[in-house]
Amino acid sequence: KGEDRTMISQQTEPDPDAIKMFVGQIPRTWDENDLKNLFEEYGQIHSMNILRDKITGQSKGCCFVTFFTRKAALDAQNALHNVKTLQTMHHPIQMKPADSEKKSGAYAEDRKLFIGMLS
Repeated sequence: KGEDRTMISQQTEPDPDAIKMFVGQIPRTWDENDLKNLFEEYGQIHSMNILRDKITGQSKGCCFVTFFTRKAALDAQNALHNVKTLQTMHHPIQMKPADSEKKSGAYAEDRKLFIGMLS
């Protein structure tokens, strides 16, 4: 029987080189569905969370999104970062790899420590 291509959408873990992206300049009135509609055109979303005030639960106007593929994240970044301004917002979307991403993968930085006088 022929290989079913729809199985690709059943992926449960993101690719090893997927990037968690920080996204700012999102209307505080937006919820997960609004964001899903914005991001899904670039690829399947693995996880997404809106940063909210711990007491009020009010959105802080930013979120994290992880696509299943690195390409989807970069496509979204190219299309949105400093390009698209959402309704009611005065500045374009800011989309870049989350700080946690700099510690691994393509963003890893070499850190060298010299230790002498060991004998």
